[in-house]
Amino acid sequence: MSAAAFDALIAKTSSIAVPTLCTGYVYNQHEKNSIIWKKRYCVLQENSLYIFHYDNAEAATQGELKGKIP
Repeated sequence: MSAAAFDALIAKTSSIAVPTLCTGYVYNQHEKNSIIWKKRYCVLQENSLYIFHYDNAEAATQGELKGKIP
């Protein structure tokens, strides 16, 4: 997916009220260094194939998306 298509998807998703199935912190292991674990605040939305992650819960409410996990 191109960057422009991703931005369009996020804009469309943020303008529509989508029910949230689950929210909370997830620890993700670094790809190259198995010692490093990253803390991410994640939101799983209904009708979505992705888990959206943010810096924290406040960033999630403000819509400051950090990335997505397929």
